[in-house]
Amino acid sequence: MTQNVTGDASFNKPAALPLFNDSGAKGTVTLPDEVYFGAAFYPMKDLSFEVGGIWTHWGTYESLTIQYDSLGAVGRSSVTRTKNWNDVWRLYFGVEHHTTDWLDLRAGFVWDQSPIDHGYADYLVPANDRYLICFGPGFKWRNWTLDLSYTYLIITNRDNVAARPLEGVLDSSFDNGNAHMIGCSVGYKF
Repeated sequence: MTQNVTGDASFNKPAALPLFNDSGAKGTVTLPDEVYFGAAFYPMKDLSFEVGGIWTHWGTYESLTIQYDSLGAVGRSSVTRTKNWNDVWRLYFGVEHHTTDWLDLRAGFVWDQSPIDHGYADYLVPANDRYLICFGPGFKWRNWTLDLSYTYLIITNRDNVAARPLEGVLDSSFDNGNAHMIGCSVGYKF
């Protein structure tokens, strides 16, 4: 899948600085191939365990190029950043209990491997392996379903990101990354 993005690049700068003038910008990213696998086990009628994984071929993501409409944006018509990401795995485990005719209880754990080596880490995406711990109920009423979820995301620390001033990256580390995510979906079966 290829994504084409267009927009505007706006810069806050001193008036005397001749570079970094506002401009239109665009870029293209081709998302990598993925291979999915999974299995579900039912040790009892109302209880299931699920395991699975996703292999993502991020090795195809070698660079990101942003093209500017005018040369004045950064003194040139485009900027390319080397990515050289690695192929990675996302492994997960889940359990679901069909508690009553109207209630299912679910919990899960995900290990999401980072594709980014230290030498290519930047500020665009969370920069290291992630762990997700999630749980939530699912409700049923006639043909309607309501699923609620809570996920706690932990991003492991990354130290010693070396400075690359020409790319806008300073000596950095990523510490204490986490997020709380809440989900809700409503469905109707015809």
